[in-house]
Amino acid sequence: MYGLKQSPRLWYKFLKACLLKAGFIVFLYDEGCFIYPKYSIILLCHIDDIIAVGPNPTIINKMLLEACKDIKLQALGEPIMFLGLEMELVQGKSLKIHQTKYTISLLARFNKESSYKYSTPCEPGVKLQKATTEAIASEIQLY
Repeated sequence: MYGLKQSPRLWYKFLKACLLKAGFIVFLYDEGCFIYPKYSIILLCHIDDIIAVGPNPTIINKMLLEACKDIKLQALGEPIMFLGLEMELVQGKSLKIHQTKYTISLLARFNKESSYKYSTPCEPGVKLQKATTEAIASEIQLY
């Protein structure tokens, strides 16, 4: 799928046809989002990554198997990560989405693991001013 320029487009057309045939509709504001209103199922697609959410996992599996008879699907259970975003179900009621691992790896990459951690990068309301002098070599760091 990743070799030809038109492959992702053709894959999307094929997936869309399968899902529409099964009763899903395309969300008006995002072509990568499919909705099955009867069972409140939402599918989010990004190339070949698909995440399905809804109130009943059994019905989600049934609908996906019906919709995608011609596609080999692999159910991975509750999502832990999707498109680089970490996901946590908090007390079974809300979804926490964050990038903690990515942030830690960035800090390690730039040798900033021991930097003091702030909840915000600067005080609220601070007005920054443009520097009036050039930085000296010791002030220039990889950022």
